[in-house]
Amino acid sequence: MKQSAQRSFIKTYLQQHWFKVALMSIVLYLFIQKDFRFSINLNSPTDSESMEVSPEDYAPQTVQKKKVLTEQKKESGKILDKFEMPSLFSGSPSKYNPAVELERVDEKVKHDYMKRFARVVINERRKYGIPSSILLACGLLQSHAGHRDMAQKGNNHFALNCTLGWEGDSGSYRGTCYRHYENAWTSFRDHSAYLTSGKFAQLTTLESTDYKSWARGLEQLGYGNGMDDLEKHLVTIIEEYGLQDLDKR
Repeated sequence: MKQSAQRSFIKTYLQQHWFKVALMSIVLYLFIQKDFRFSINLNSPTDSESMEVSPEDYAPQTVQKKKVLTEQKKESGKILDKFEMPSLFSGSPSKYNPAVELERVDEKVKHDYMKRFARVVINERRKYGIPSSILLACGLLQSHAGHRDMAQKGNNHFALNCTLGWEGDSGSYRGTCYRHYENAWTSFRDHSAYLTSGKFAQLTTLESTDYKSWARGLEQLGYGNGMDDLEKHLVTIIEEYGLQDLDKR
């Protein structure tokens, strides 16, 4: 009899207060789920704690992220094309833009390029104080991940032209004289000297981990023949592939 009365009371209470009970149940469920996820995160080591990668084995962020971005970009591009708007990385239609060419390079080629020169840019940063991320992003951008004609024929990875006083080998591309080097390392070293002399020397007062300020300064000083939106391109490349990690090695 007593149990029957209790069940009747519970049934009546639920009928009268069903909304409050449901709300309390949802809150309790969310709390348990949040606490569970928090416990998992505490028990899972971070990437920096669980993995130490040497420069030569440097692995840029996974291609999967790029695939997602590319798919989104292609879809949005279809909409933009209807209004005849330029792409994200395009400047003036008649002006050559390395960023457009880099977009066409296969992801594996880009990753191989970054792994190949990771140690080089780390050593250059230690010697000249230029962020490794900036050096590698500039190389990727200006050489199309090593596939630009002047990079393949003349080991010129930064599109440095034949300025007054250049006495080394050279080649003509699109009517402009560009420097040629014996090997890729010489190109990186000459580029480091280039960024720490002349009008660019003022950038050496910046921290070697402050890639954003370096990117802004390079654009303001006309690096890359005054390339449009240079700062945005460099920062995008650096953060997309996690190149800022190299600035701490």
